[in-house]
Amino acid sequence: MSSTQSLHVIKSLKLYVLIASLANASYKADIQAYNRIKTWKFKIASSILTEIQKFFDKMMFCDKPEKICEYVCWALSPNGPAYYKMPTQECRVDWMHSDYLPDGFLPSEFVAPITAKYLSYAKNSILHLPLNAKHLPKGLYVLIMTAVERAFKAHMNGRFDPP
Repeated sequence: MSSTQSLHVIKSLKLYVLIASLANASYKADIQAYNRIKTWKFKIASSILTEIQKFFDKMMFCDKPEKICEYVCWALSPNGPAYYKMPTQECRVDWMHSDYLPDGFLPSEFVAPITAKYLSYAKNSILHLPLNAKHLPKGLYVLIMTAVERAFKAHMNGRFDPP
């Protein structure tokens, strides 16, 4: 092997080592980002589960599993209080009735407090994104709504069954 060929081999090996170290650094950054996302998902889900457990500890639900079941079924209906600030009436209103349509999608009593809490973290981000009614943090809302649904389903039997 000539000295020129060995020089090319050495340069190739150095390039390979550089690429491998960059890939490893990228891998470590990916793992760290993944772990942080998992931590946030856990914190959001835990906060919501705690809020819904407190909600079902109220006097109107205390030791009344049938009331809890009824409320969970209504809350998880497409127009229920899990998602709407002003849901449809608990009694199944005819769809032609003026009270049928719910109002206030997303600022329900279960979604709004958690959203406000976690939006404050987004506002402190180094990414200065416009967060307003036109530019909703869709990922945050998806996480929150999924957690709300799972927390309610954990009470589907009238008592808390951990998800």
